[in-house]
Amino acid sequence: MRRVCDYEHTIGPVVLDPSMVFHTGLYFNTSQPHTTSPAYMAVYHVKSHLIMRMMEIHLGRELMIQVM
Repeated sequence: MRRVCDYEHTIGPVVLDPSMVFHTGLYFNTSQPHTTSPAYMAVYHVKSHLIMRMMEIHLGRELMIQVM
């Protein structure tokens, strides 16, 4: 979580769904994975795993297993 927070405070937000954002202030298009920086993609993966863990805690393990 610290890694994601540090990145978002220094560089900018990490958007998990680029279709919902019109202007992120980034120099690359986040909807195209081959145009994003390796540092952004690393933090993107960390943030997505963090969100999945938060959903698992909130919804419960049984519901998450049913979804997967």
